[in-house]
This record gives sequence, structure tokens and C-alpha cells, in this order.
Amino acid sequence: MVSGSKANSASIHQSAAINSSRVVHAQEFDVSVTMLNIAIILYHIHEYAHSLSVLKKLFQNIEPIKEVLHNIAIAEYFHWNMLRNLAGIYYEQSQLDMAILHYKQAINCDSTFIKAYNNLTAADGLVNRGNAFKEIGRVTEAIEDYIRAVNIRPTKLEAHANLALAYKDSLQISSTPELKLMKYGSSGLNAC
Repeated sequence: MVSGSKANSASIHQSAAINSSRVVHAQEFDVSVTMLNIAIILYHIHEYAHSLSVLKKLFQNIEPIKEVLHNIAIAEYFHWNMLRNLAGIYYEQSQLDMAILHYKQAINCDSTFIKAYNNLTAADGLVNRGNAFKEIGRVTEAIEDYIRAVNIRPTKLEAHANLALAYKDSLQISSTPELKLMKYGSSGLNAC
């Protein structure tokens, strides 16, 4: 969950004073954080439609907030977290194309923002997007996401397991010598 703070409020007021084209008050930002937390709670109690409607309203307002707070990491986290949550809701509702779109946007949110890259959360996003790709039959793209997740987080067992299943589903297992060996045991050495 995202929490507001007085330090964030002060930074917002300073940024708002500098950028007069769009004034964002601390109260407006704190309400957005509260609404995001509500959407997350609704998601966890399986109220997906209600959570989605709250997130859609927040998503419409994120660009003006990002514009004013472009140097504040919380804005990037807020934007990235909303995209990730939207993707999860779309996935739960079997709207897989929308889930894939939002996972992609979350993963590509900002290459300079550490939360979106090279950590457990990025690997989770790639695995989740891979799962959505696999469910709609785009196994090659699922494999690519699982491989990226494994490269980011080599200890992520779910990524390894899903990668193996995706290879099996795509019948690529028969064309990979290392996997042939695993499939046939030591007698497979002669087959390679």
C-alpha cells in the first residue's frame, strides 16, 4: 500500500508553486493515495469491478500529477502501481488483452525507476504477463517473459516452472538437446 506523508505534502506544494500550469494540492494527492489503497483492498476482497472503476478514475488523473511531480519518485511508484493493479484486475476478469497491455505499460513505465526493474516485483509482472500470453495461446511471448523473469530473479521458482510448462506446451522440448537428455535420461546421450 502507498501512504502519504507530510514530507510528500511539502514537496507537492513546492512543485505546485514552481509549475503554475497545473496546481496540485497535497490534499488532492492524499485523496488519490487513499483511493488507490481502497482499490487495492477491493481487489483483495475480489470486488474486481468496483476496484477497476476506482482505478480507472485514478488513472485518468495520474498524468497531470506526474507532470507536476516529475522529480518525485512517489509519482512514478503511484503510476506504476496503478498499472500493475489494473493489469491484475483485468487478468482476474479474463480480459487478457487488457491485462497484457497494462502489464507491458507497468514494466516499461520508467527505466530509471528502480521499483519497476531488477527486483521481485518486475519478475512478478513478467510472470503474470507471461501467464496471460500463455492463456491466449501466445506461447512464444510467454516464454520470452518467463526467460526475462528468470534473468531478473534467478531464484524465482514460479518463473522456472512456468517456462518449463510453456516449452512443453509449445513442443519446443523435443528440439532442445539439454531437455531431451532430461527427458530420456542417460540413454538420451546417444540420441543427441
